[in-house]
Amino acid sequence: MREVAPCFDCGADRGELADLAQGEHTYAELLALGAPVVLCDACQADFSSYDPRYFNRPPGTRFGVGEFRFVRALRDPAPATDEFCRRCQRRLAFLRFLVQVRSAPAAVGRAVAPHRRALVCDADAAHYDRVRSRLHGGRAAASHQRPRVPCAS
Repeated sequence: MREVAPCFDCGADRGELADLAQGEHTYAELLALGAPVVLCDACQADFSSYDPRYFNRPPGTRFGVGEFRFVRALRDPAPATDEFCRRCQRRLAFLRFLVQVRSAPAAVGRAVAPHRRALVCDADAAHYDRVRSRLHGGRAAASHQRPRVPCAS
């Protein structure tokens, strides 16, 4: 747990807190790939650089600025407290966003492959188990095997 900037994607980077204090970014809540996410202006512009397969979408899927649905601007953004993955440096909020996006049926209407329902990288097993338990109301799935999914780094 530590203090983070509002952006789900880059907010765990300690330098983003300085940027937040100096008012260097604007933040907005958006619908991206059908799930809510808060992104700074820089991450909005860079979001399309992700490989669509990272989100369980077929190659060539467009999901950049032109495909976002604006929900609201964050007025007076402030630091928050959140957990993060030590390896990929993503906030728990971003990892929850990944769960939603990866669990949704892919754009081509096929079933989601079980390994794509994963939360995030398995670099830190204790972190993964703690996050999974939180997402399931404090109880972990008894038969769940930890997936081998690359992190965002």
